[in-house]
Amino acid sequence: MKIKRQKSHRKVMRFYQTVFGFQEPYRALIDGTFINAALKSKVHIKEQLPKLLGARTTPVVTECVYQELRDLGADFSGSAIIARGYYRLKCGHAKGECSAADCIVKQLGTNNPKQYLVCTQDKALRERVRHVPGAGLILLHGGQVPIVEQPSDASLRIARKQENGGL
Repeated sequence: MKIKRQKSHRKVMRFYQTVFGFQEPYRALIDGTFINAALKSKVHIKEQLPKLLGARTTPVVTECVYQELRDLGADFSGSAIIARGYYRLKCGHAKGECSAADCIVKQLGTNNPKQYLVCTQDKALRERVRHVPGAGLILLHGGQVPIVEQPSDASLRIARKQENGGL
């Protein structure tokens, strides 16, 4: 099963490299729900993401994600400590101006020009990210195994347009 999963992840990443120009090191935009789920299931994100993607990966959190983890209190203090060790993206939002999910979607924009892979466990955020072409999704399957989701319909539409335009 593990070999099938690795092969699938390689194919997905090759798709993003070919169609959207993703390059190493990949930038993984991480949500607080993903950090918390990884902490609970003892998944070391900085070690697992490069293994999962087969390339160097930079974990990134926005200021809003970090602030939200700090505001959630003692239950999420471990997640906030982990998030402190990641590259922090200056989003420019004032404290409490927007939620972490809104901040992540704003970072992606309409076509993900900075080539982020979004790591989240939040179903509503995943649905919003699927509408952005070129935004890859990583989640913890069963709460323990990180997986790269297949490209969304929006990404596949862009790939088909490029393919038809090249003929």
